[in-house]
Amino acid sequence: MKKIILIMVFQFIFAMFCYAQWTDMSVPNTNKYLYSAFGFLNQDTGYLALDTSIGSQPNHRFYLYKTINGGSNWTKETWWNDTNQIGRISFFGNKIGAIYAYPMSYKTSNKGQTWVTISSSDTAYPIKCFGSNCIGTGNYKMYNSNDLGQTWNIAGPLADSILQIFFLDKNNGWFVRQTNVSIYNNDQLWYTSNGGQTWQKKGTQRVSIYPLPLLGYPDLVFTDVNTGYWRKNANDTLFKTIDGGNTWQYWSKLPGNSSNAIIKFITPQVGFLATSNIYKTVDAGKTWNMQYTGGLGGALYSGFQVVDSNVQFAMQYPHYFIRTNNQGGSPFTQVSDVLIKDKHELNIYPNPATNQAKISFTGSTNMKTIISAYDINGKRILNKKYETDGDGKLETIIDLHSFSTGAYFIRVEQNGTVTNQKLIVY
Repeated sequence: MKKIILIMVFQFIFAMFCYAQWTDMSVPNTNKYLYSAFGFLNQDTGYLALDTSIGSQPNHRFYLYKTINGGSNWTKETWWNDTNQIGRISFFGNKIGAIYAYPMSYKTSNKGQTWVTISSSDTAYPIKCFGSNCIGTGNYKMYNSNDLGQTWNIAGPLADSILQIFFLDKNNGWFVRQTNVSIYNNDQLWYTSNGGQTWQKKGTQRVSIYPLPLLGYPDLVFTDVNTGYWRKNANDTLFKTIDGGNTWQYWSKLPGNSSNAIIKFITPQVGFLATSNIYKTVDAGKTWNMQYTGGLGGALYSGFQVVDSNVQFAMQYPHYFIRTNNQGGSPFTQVSDVLIKDKHELNIYPNPATNQAKISFTGSTNMKTIISAYDINGKRILNKKYETDGDGKLETIIDLHSFSTGAYFIRVEQNGTVTNQKLIVY
């Protein structure tokens, strides 16, 4: 009986650790409003726009709130004219930012200490800025601006019928162009290495990206000049390129309702997927693990910002705002293993275990295999190399005498495919 109670306690601690690493930073007493936009200059200073359209206010208003302690406290900005309809809040670098609204927008060049007006334009919104030079999109077109969005110009002869666009840095960018608007999936991928001065078509195959409005988050994401991902909305699948977009291959099945998802990568290996829950990958998008299920159940996340490698913010429709200081906590809470080539199976017996546990794994034949064990803090405490036999099987015994009581994650990696399973030691 004591063992059963102890196991239940460990399972509760494990669940709390994995799901409690996102903190509610919502503005108090604002659940009658719609959170419409947000942007953070750094991990402390940020802005959040509240729309009264879903509340009982007689007139449509947009309120602007500011935090200087990472969302722990919010102050309403009294200088803001609440008749301005806020569309986007963006910061570029460590000083420059802009609040894009109608009929009047504002920009700052001193970390938000002062804001000056810029002429609003329904033409474009910026998606990436380098200093005052911005790339923008709107009405399925691509624009350039050299004054932080005060004025916009069409970005060359290929700038029409744009479905998605992504810039990795000031030089390297990609966009998907629909060559015939009457033919679905008749899309071409183009690439620039000189900031958009010239473009070249990548590959011969068509990139079938569902034509979502450009103001949404892109389905096209690159982590370096060679490695990129695009999401096919129709069946929630993720495709990957390792040659800059010349060729694409099926990579993984995305979890949950991913047809309206946000994908963000922190490193080439670590990334987030925000749907009605938040998922995390630590193996370059091959598997996605549940990070956070709290918030407003079933509602989609409408915003996600990576401030740095540890701090991220997320906004959930209609009025929920959260923050993490450690990438959301443990990355090993398994939801599903998405297998590309071979069917991999991992079994641990007994589980829970005391002195030893038997690992049984089935994968590719005669293949080098690495078995690792991690504690709930993500510290690796075991790492051994094996090889499967001619039937793809591997069995080994793990000595648990050096393991402290608690929850662990057994990770088996073979030929780039990772399989995880929880083990409880008591």
